[in-house]
Amino acid sequence: MADFFKVAAKDASAPTDVKSFPPHTIIAASMAIHLNIEPKFRCKSIEDIAELFELLDLRAALSNYVKQELTVDGHNLFHLFGRARQLSSDVNLPFTELQVWSKARFQQKSYYYSEDTFPQTFTVSAQPPDRNWKYG
Repeated sequence: MADFFKVAAKDASAPTDVKSFPPHTIIAASMAIHLNIEPKFRCKSIEDIAELFELLDLRAALSNYVKQELTVDGHNLFHLFGRARQLSSDVNLPFTELQVWSKARFQQKSYYYSEDTFPQTFTVSAQPPDRNWKYG
């Protein structure tokens, strides 16, 4: 059984010259997220990814995310979902290209007993829309 929490901890404690960049396994609260080593789309412009996945507000969404991450001394523990975008699509971002992974695996720990890792993992796939899959 894979324990993505141990994988992330091992990578975080590794010397800088050995760490994977970007990290392939990260921890967000009681969830570990594991990405494939290679992204499906490497160094594509924001506009190209937005067009490919038919995400018309991708730049605005990224702008809001970056703004939110930088609001409290570079750390913000709460991300609110479901609100209207605060920034427009023409905002300059600190990057121009994206790397996109099409598959991620998730593993959870017990919220109340953090030493208990659930053995099962869940896989989520994201593909661009096509004639067979209207929404991807």
